[in-house]
Amino acid sequence: SVPPGIPTDTEKLDLRYNGFTRLPS
Repeated sequence: SVPPGIPTDTEKLDLRYNGFTRLPS
């Protein structure tokens, strides 16, 4: 869910962003 270039530190946030940031991977 995290766009390329973003550090994997946002793994926890990814779970939340995944809700309103559904980007085609």
